[in-house]
Amino acid sequence: MYIKPAAHHFLEHQEELRIMSRRVAKKNNLPAFVVAVKAVFNCLFFGTIYTEYEALDFIHRKGSNKKTYVTVIWLLQTLRKYNPLDKRSVFHDKREFNNRFEKYVGRSTIDLSETADSELFEFLQDKDFVVLKKADGCSGKQVEIYTVNEDVNKSVDYIRHHDYNMVESYIQNCDEIKAFNPTSLNTLRIVTIHSNNVFNVVCACLRIGAKGLDVDNVSRGGSAASIDINTGRINSVFVTNAYREIEGSQGGRNEIGFQIPYWTETLDMLRNASRLVPDIHIVGWDVAITPNGPVIIEGNESFHTDVMQFYYGPTEPGVKARFVDCLGMIDEDMQKNN
Repeated sequence: MYIKPAAHHFLEHQEELRIMSRRVAKKNNLPAFVVAVKAVFNCLFFGTIYTEYEALDFIHRKGSNKKTYVTVIWLLQTLRKYNPLDKRSVFHDKREFNNRFEKYVGRSTIDLSETADSELFEFLQDKDFVVLKKADGCSGKQVEIYTVNEDVNKSVDYIRHHDYNMVESYIQNCDEIKAFNPTSLNTLRIVTIHSNNVFNVVCACLRIGAKGLDVDNVSRGGSAASIDINTGRINSVFVTNAYREIEGSQGGRNEIGFQIPYWTETLDMLRNASRLVPDIHIVGWDVAITPNGPVIIEGNESFHTDVMQFYYGPTEPGVKARFVDCLGMIDEDMQKNN
């Protein structure tokens, strides 16, 4: 049971519980109070946060099936052991991350706090587009694909007067991935677990943006399809988180069998990148496949669980067994090296 985190979640997210309960109740022809009680119960016994309860369709799953799912609270407790708090900082600031993983990010970055206007002008003048970001932003928020003005000085003024602290060169997907949604950078989310001598991929998916959007995040209306980690082929239809769906979301799109380009190269890159953070054992990587191969967009030392598992039907298991098996390999390897 997750008594303390469940109590904390209830106290901090009562409005979220109320909204979610009404939405699920309407969809399933149930009283909202019944849905709310079920969601609180599931948080207590299975570690599901309220939005996750909806996203993973726990209202239609039996208890034995729910136990097979990685839930947010379970994951957060697991991360305390495998991702020490004092080692996580590189994942919390995109500028620091890009510096550490410079070999794998495939793009140049300007730190606006350390850059004179003349340097920013020089960075912009040969570019049609750049990406403006907040270094601590998440879920695709505080990101803007910006068209550089013909008068570059106007672009310098624009960037300086908006709430961004970094500028990146603009990268594009390879043609095969771009075709899914040409307006967004479509990325892979790949969860890995590693130690000195062990590297495992737990799960992977391809995320595509809603039509017309410039981000692919599921939290912003994007869709995701599961990837077979052994072959690199899509093995589910695209799914949109029901309560995040917007006009243009591409849930239901069937691309089963599509081969992710550069799949072997992607896994090799992440294996090597993992060695740069030996004390962080669980990472959710965001990877873009460009015409020249894979690049890392960012790494997440904690992450939502819905995009890892919301492809599965009410009787299908989640990825917890695979997750636990990989952690067991890490534990064994770490004990050997102590």
